[in-house]
Amino acid sequence: MALSPSTGIAILQENIPQMIFLDINMPGVSGFEVLAYLRREPRLMQVPVVIVTSDDQPETTKQALCQGAQAVIIKPVMMDVLESALRKVSLL
Repeated sequence: MALSPSTGIAILQENIPQMIFLDINMPGVSGFEVLAYLRREPRLMQVPVVIVTSDDQPETTKQALCQGAQAVIIKPVMMDVLESALRKVSLL
């Protein structure tokens, strides 16, 4: 778990996770910038990314999916929605 984009990217330099949960609204760097990095980085481009955000605007969901996220979950996270996202990326 990382509480900032820079910490998350540093962790990803040494680890390849099975899945990434990514917020959009973070201090300093937007989640969309991190998502773009993940999709450019050869070691990480196949890692499923699920956006978890309080931004419930349809444009945000569309942008996240168009940029390579596999799913978008709106906060607060409900268990059935989380399970659905995990099934979508074949982790459940």
